[in-house]
Amino acid sequence: MKAKKSFTIILRTVFLLFSLYFLLDGFNRWDGYSFYMRFTDFLPELSLAFILWTVIAIILAMSLWVVMYGLFIIIPKSLMPVRLEYITAFFVLGVCAVMLLLFKGQYLSDVRLTNYINLGDGWLMIIGFLMMVGLIWFGRNHAASLLHELDGRISPLVWVFVFLLAGSAVVTIFHNKDYETKSVPGHSPHVAASDKDRPNIILGRRRDAYPVYSMYLQTNSSFAPITNGTIAVREGDLKLIHYLEDKRTMLFNTETDPDELLDLSQEKPDRTQRLVALIEDNLSRINKKMTDAGY
Repeated sequence: MKAKKSFTIILRTVFLLFSLYFLLDGFNRWDGYSFYMRFTDFLPELSLAFILWTVIAIILAMSLWVVMYGLFIIIPKSLMPVRLEYITAFFVLGVCAVMLLLFKGQYLSDVRLTNYINLGDGWLMIIGFLMMVGLIWFGRNHAASLLHELDGRISPLVWVFVFLLAGSAVVTIFHNKDYETKSVPGHSPHVAASDKDRPNIILGRRRDAYPVYSMYLQTNSSFAPITNGTIAVREGDLKLIHYLEDKRTMLFNTETDPDELLDLSQEKPDRTQRLVALIEDNLSRINKKMTDAGY
């Protein structure tokens, strides 16, 4: 295998894996940001992030290839008959393994192999490394053909993300020009209505909208149940602030009263009591978990 071909395979593999990870992360973030902003506001930020993420992927791919090709040159051929496709395949497997670990840490953090296998993380990494080496060594006669097959299979997806990258560049450029030439009109924040179902675009099913919480809690060093602090909950245009110490509650309409000067808790007692009950219910469940855990 020629050096140019090995570099192409490394570059395409890293670019594709990074793009797939970014796509999943982008969907996941929009699933939450959709409660606060419009997609037209989210898209330029996503486009710029994709461009920067791609730059990181290219730099990483080039660095990996330099290390890989350096090892190929340094290792004496008389001591170990190592061919370039062997090292390329090893690095491709390594990148895939790292991306799987990142995916697991981000979305499957509760799943730990050490819960099922009586070995530490260090031993698992060593075993994984040895398995990769063994897989490459025993399949060395087919390494070149497998890499060529992999390159051919991922090429369509790579071109799809290349077009998305070009589109991201166009969106970013026009958004910056529009931002520089036009004044930004005042507009209210985009908040999902409390009675509106929101689709979960990650899991493919719909879910009910739920209030958004903001908390400043205080507890002591013994992890006693939380009784001090402030909890704010926002539902639609309404924002309720609840002080745990004195049970004081204030309700504001952030659409008509962005400075939060007019307390509506007396005018809207039903909404106030419902949101306070929601806070107290969640807080009691949290405190119960802490108590049951023995803290």
